[in-house]
Amino acid sequence: MFTGYQAITDAPKPGERQNFEALSKLTDPHTHTCDGYTGELQAQPSLFDAMFILDADKEECMRRGRGRKVDPTNGTIYHLED
Repeated sequence: MFTGYQAITDAPKPGERQNFEALSKLTDPHTHTCDGYTGELQAQPSLFDAMFILDADKEECMRRGRGRKVDPTNGTIYHLED
């Protein structure tokens, strides 16, 4: 849980945005966009500073997952082979 964090999607929408969404259900939404609108999305703030993508084959991931054990006395996670 991220204490004090509120995603943009959960925040209350401004009245102008609520009106736009209501009207766009009745008409073509492109008629209500401002001049110069390109359709690009704006970045949303996040709690994450970086994201890592690890490249590992499925067999290695399965081996690592299957070999995990938890020590019942102290809760330490370890691997049988590693």
